[in-house]
Amino acid sequence: MNKYLDIAPEVAEALAAGKPVVALESTIISHGMPYPQNVETALKVESIIREAGAVPATIAIIGGRLKAGLSKEEIDYLGRTGAGIPKASRRDLPVLVAQGRDGACTVTTTMMIADMAGIRVFATGGIGGVHRGAQETFDISADLEELANTSVMVVCAGAKSILDLGLTLEYLETHGVTVIGYGTSELPAFYTRKSGFGVDYELDTPEQLAKAFHVKRELGLRGGLLVTNPIPEEYSMDKEVIDKAIAEAVEDAKKDGIHGKATTPYLLAKIKDLTGGKCTAQSGTIWYDSCLPQIENADLLAPAETAPAMIMQLQTGTVDFVCTDMPTAKAAAARDDNLVILDFSGTDGDFQYPSEEKRAEEVNIGIAVRKGNTTLKDAINSVLETMTPDDFNALMDQAIAIQPEV
Repeated sequence: MNKYLDIAPEVAEALAAGKPVVALESTIISHGMPYPQNVETALKVESIIREAGAVPATIAIIGGRLKAGLSKEEIDYLGRTGAGIPKASRRDLPVLVAQGRDGACTVTTTMMIADMAGIRVFATGGIGGVHRGAQETFDISADLEELANTSVMVVCAGAKSILDLGLTLEYLETHGVTVIGYGTSELPAFYTRKSGFGVDYELDTPEQLAKAFHVKRELGLRGGLLVTNPIPEEYSMDKEVIDKAIAEAVEDAKKDGIHGKATTPYLLAKIKDLTGGKCTAQSGTIWYDSCLPQIENADLLAPAETAPAMIMQLQTGTVDFVCTDMPTAKAAAARDDNLVILDFSGTDGDFQYPSEEKRAEEVNIGIAVRKGNTTLKDAINSVLETMTPDDFNALMDQAIAIQPEV
């Protein structure tokens, strides 16, 4: 485990037990709403997740520590301090951690820290993207690059309406990020269900989302999956109204010389004023709704996402080995140099087979074991040597039957 990472006990226990965990960002607490609405919203989101049977992991940097899971006191601290806590993107992590400072995690850093902790599902309001006028300013959110490189499923209400949505989609396509519409073929645009742009694929059930993400990881493809879940109809703003407010806010930003990381907070505040505060009230609704399909996905993905639990069990000596699906076993070994994988990959694997009929490429099995532990391998091979071809084929049939579906 990363030496700068602190996983909250509740989150660590859930990961160790294979329970669903949902990551949440902290920028929305410090920079997205006024106090105490920000804290109330954050705690409400966590409550919704717990009521659905999952464990929330709000992510932030406090005192130079990467936190996966916050206490109520820490959430209140972020909300009270507000914009006094800097927004932390990938470029900021080294200095903030080295100096023992605080940071409110954006989509980018939430994905990074969730990945370090072994959390694969993340709920947020809206992602960043390509800003309007980026042809001249090159103002492109780091969120897009992180989506292309970090294996976390992000569920949100689409890209923020203040962005150039067409160029954002083009950028995502170039970097191989699949954009899914959850029950919709049109890209939602944060405040509104409509954008005029299509998504790559419409998927309508949590099972479909989970399978797509699982297959992506099985294929060895880097990066995450972007699932866009529209704001409920009753809270969606009229597209023409929000477009007009955004156009006016963008012009004001140009006149005021606003650029870089100051752009998004400026535009959101300006839009809030232009719409009579309606958008601030909506932010909470978007966040709540984005959590719901995530919880179901986390539950489906949990059995194949137990690398941190495997490492903990092996390092503490609770178990001598863990037999699981091959992607999870490989993930565990990748996180700890003291672990190796025993595999069933045919003639190139670790075991001798009494039959050629059932080859190991059909079997998605991996065993994570501590280095130097040859007992398990020798024991399995001694059993295999005594088996008849029929017994072996029956064993492989059973293994194929219970392995995780792709």
